[in-house]
Amino acid sequence: MTHYKREVEVNNYEVTVQQVRGPESDSGASEVSAWIEGWAVYLSTVKENPEIVPDEFYPNDFMDVDEVRKVVSYLVDNGLLVCPKCKSTYPVENAVGTGFAGNKCTECAKSDAECPDSPDGEHHDECTNPRHKHNARMPTKYKCKHCGRRRQTVATG
Repeated sequence: MTHYKREVEVNNYEVTVQQVRGPESDSGASEVSAWIEGWAVYLSTVKENPEIVPDEFYPNDFMDVDEVRKVVSYLVDNGLLVCPKCKSTYPVENAVGTGFAGNKCTECAKSDAECPDSPDGEHHDECTNPRHKHNARMPTKYKCKHCGRRRQTVATG
């Protein structure tokens, strides 16, 4: 059962903040999670890069719901999300989905989509673990023939 979950609409954005296990849980409190318009707010990126948000909005404790709500309030008031790749903020409207449940900014998504070493600019991926290609419990892994970029699918089982 979820310890805390709050879904509200703020500045025409659907905002969710939740903590699965509370401090009194036998296994301890879980980290607080947040979403704006269904896009993940990468709190771990904010934690590692405090310059992303102004000091007055930076939480003292990322395990405290009220402290995390400070960060989310700054992001919602300014219509921003955090890109985990370039470690900066970008407008919510420019969010690009990255597979299963991730998101990043348009610039990072574009740079990932273009292959710098390929003549046509596209990645030409080869499967590096063909024996696991149709295994629901193992991700299928790919590597670009030209630039060596690696990616993998999400295991569903």
